[in-house]
Amino acid sequence: MLLSLLIITATGILIVKSHVQSSSGVCIDIARPLPFYGIFYFMYYLLPFLMLALSGQLPHENQVFIALLIFIGYVACSMGMKYGQFSENKIISSTWLGQREAQVLLVFCAVGIGLVAYAYVWRVSEGIFFNQARYYEQERTIAASVRDVFAMNLQLPIILLLGFLSTVSCRNVRVLSRVLFWSYGLGIIMVLVLSSQTRPAITALIFFLVGLKHYRNMIVGVHHALLLLALCFSVALAVQMVRLGDVEAFASSENQFLYAVKNIGSGELSRIAESMSDVTERVSDRAGGGINFLSDVIDAIDAGESHLYGEGIGVSLHALIPRFLWEDKPSVTSPQLVAQELLNMPVLFDTALGPVTQFYIEFGWLGVAIGYFCFGWLMGKLTSRMVESPGVGMWIIFSFVWSYSVNLERELVIGIIDMFRNALFVYVPYRCIMFFSSAGSSTR
Repeated sequence: MLLSLLIITATGILIVKSHVQSSSGVCIDIARPLPFYGIFYFMYYLLPFLMLALSGQLPHENQVFIALLIFIGYVACSMGMKYGQFSENKIISSTWLGQREAQVLLVFCAVGIGLVAYAYVWRVSEGIFFNQARYYEQERTIAASVRDVFAMNLQLPIILLLGFLSTVSCRNVRVLSRVLFWSYGLGIIMVLVLSSQTRPAITALIFFLVGLKHYRNMIVGVHHALLLLALCFSVALAVQMVRLGDVEAFASSENQFLYAVKNIGSGELSRIAESMSDVTERVSDRAGGGINFLSDVIDAIDAGESHLYGEGIGVSLHALIPRFLWEDKPSVTSPQLVAQELLNMPVLFDTALGPVTQFYIEFGWLGVAIGYFCFGWLMGKLTSRMVESPGVGMWIIFSFVWSYSVNLERELVIGIIDMFRNALFVYVPYRCIMFFSSAGSSTR
């Protein structure tokens, strides 16, 4: 136990150290990918590890190896990001964006907000708003793909794009972007809380702060850090108030959204205090699901199962083909279910794969090192390109990739490629509109 905690502590020290600039103090900046990603690495790996350790639920036989894999992953990621960056002092600017470009991009954000709203209205109507209620299998239709995949993947990119548009020189675009940014940003945070999505809600909150520029190119004081911690704690507390009600009653309620609002409205702190032991156990179990799954994978491989050597990724490659190009495309199975099947493990629906587990399943500890180095290099190069050669296409890609990669419960390899594809689905119509509007202006 002591050795594993020392390794996790060393990883935490490295994360904290990455936020310190010798010349200007502590800085959290989306243009500095290592410390920004470190926030989420801590939230998805280090914090759950510590919670399991304190609650006595940490897998004893694999705890040192798990801690080493987490350490290797972060070190490899940091090396890749540093190798992929051209310079240390990067500043995000919006001065290059013209008025017409900004207007068209704002229209796409507004359309995206409409798609996200439609997706959640549909979920409420179908009784699957509360994501802990039951297992949901997506329909194999184009409409379902747009609603359940594309629209849901727009949630966080829209926050970053609207925050960026709120800084442009065009006054009309800037003012309208700020109105949409505040209303949509706060709205999506509340929706994520009411649908019982703790870490996605915290992620949306952090992205909202990035959009406010509190954490973009700005030194972070102690009061900023305390405010962020207080806000994150408030989000987690609100989610627990939602979850205090009976899960089956929540799932079977006629309107899950109204049920959640009612529950959080009557969720006094005394109810949390009375159920503190149950709440703590439930939070530790849910947060540590990825750690426990990694331990199960290690046991399976130690018992004689082989690493997959890319098979787990290859099985899901067909997911990259849009359904409007392949209407009879087979259902895309969740990556963790694919891994469980290939490793002959018991099938558990409510578990998380995550990059460390995925890379270990495919190629062992060396896969964790190489996989995370490649990911770090990609994010370093992407950030450098975004800052040094900015463009609308780069901003769209930047927003989509960051929005996906900070959720460390997801499969990473296919997901990142998929985000490039989704970004293309936004950028191509954008370029078409720009082209035809430009042609129309030249013929007048």
